[in-house]
Amino acid sequence: MRIVLRMTDRLLYMVHMGMMIFCILGWTVPAARRFHLLAVMLIAFSWFVFGAFRGYGYCVVTDLQWRVKKALGESPLQASFVKYQLDRLTGRDLDARSVEVFTQACFYVSVIASIYVNFAF
Repeated sequence: MRIVLRMTDRLLYMVHMGMMIFCILGWTVPAARRFHLLAVMLIAFSWFVFGAFRGYGYCVVTDLQWRVKKALGESPLQASFVKYQLDRLTGRDLDARSVEVFTQACFYVSVIASIYVNFAF
């Protein structure tokens, strides 16, 4: 069972990282622009609609990954996947609010860019 949990954790990590990279850069690829717009709409839905019930910024993928990590005995986990990864990468305990502002700024810029490239051209 532990092997399945580890594999699931790695799969969710790849999904998470892929989603983040696509969210930030997907609008730059002409063939991916419509899919990117859909992706950022789904992320916004998770953050704001599910977030109204589960906490602002709620992410389905983070929730699933944290459940797997808890089953593997990892704790304590950050509220934010981005903060968790940046803390691991830098070896520091970064300010949660600063990471949240950075994450939101990247997301909103990406949304605006996606709307622009999908409807202005």
